Amino acid sequence: MTVMGIDLGGTSTRALMVDTTGRQLGRGQAGGANLRSAAGGVVAAAEAVSAAASGAVEAAGGRRPEVIVVGASGAGAARHDEVSAAMRETLAGICGRVRVENDLATAFRSASESPDGYLLLSGTGAVAARFRDGSVVGRADGLGWILGDVGSGLWIGWQGLRAVAADVDGRGPATTLSTSLIGALDIQPVTGDPAQDLVRRIDELVPAQMARLAPLVLEAAGPDRVSADEVSAGICREAASGLLNSLRAVVGEGPRTVVLAGGVLAHDTVVRELVTGELEGWTVLTASDPVLGAVRIAREMIAAPTRDVARKCRCDFLDDEL
Repeated sequence: MTVMGIDLGGTSTRALMVDTTGRQLGRGQAGGANLRSAAGGVVAAAEAVSAAASGAVEAAGGRRPEVIVVGASGAGAARHDEVSAAMRETLAGICGRVRVENDLATAFRSASESPDGYLLLSGTGAVAARFRDGSVVGRADGLGWILGDVGSGLWIGWQGLRAVAADVDGRGPATTLSTSLIGALDIQPVTGDPAQDLVRRIDELVPAQMARLAPLVLEAAGPDRVSADEVSAGICREAASGLLNSLRAVVGEGPRTVVLAGGVLAHDTVVRELVTGELEGWTVLTASDPVLGAVRIAREMIAAPTRDVARKCRCDFLDDEL
């Protein structure tokens, strides 16, 4: 028997098909199509998923999977029926059993063998989720940068810009971010007032672009605490505090296992260090490739053991990435 996992991302869509031993049979890739932000919405997403799945089938010599699981950002309760219908239709010629999962589930299952536990994600956005039997039963934040997403990459970049503004007009402490962020944004002295030059450039940014500034804040904050920029370090402490607050909001009874996901938490950053330092007594896992989470869920749908398959699949897939 064979299964396929698909990760529908904003920059790319990837499909992976494996057999019962975990051996890769085929992989496919197509362009990205975030359901909430990409032009074309569900239609563009369906086209990307179809192209990636078809590529995997072709690479597998025409073999077709018994089950396909698609992980997609924006496929939560509000749009799940709409997205599921579109995916079933676009994949009907490849597989008759298609399941759509929110990307939180595939991120969680990329690291967790158990369907029970917690996810704490900080990427462009930020959210904490509690899972029971593979379903989200509790959620905190993930509200977007205006209302929340505290501790996300976007939030960190936004706070960095606010700190630069406070520095250049004398309201706040000096920070090395005033050099690094202004340089990264290529802000030119046009108005004669550095603060107004900053405003002029920020008006041109879309929110997601602020997330690209987060690495500069994280870098300035550590890991060498002796030479760390205190303003940046303060932003990272506040980010970690916000993420931990979100996690506490969803904690219930049962095992304390949490998967850390997203660029801010899945890599060795100051924020990750601060967060894990407060998780004494927890089992802390790090999310892997979400397409592997989709494969794990698909395997469970055909009631096959997943542990060895997922481990072998992870090694094979990550050793030879798309």
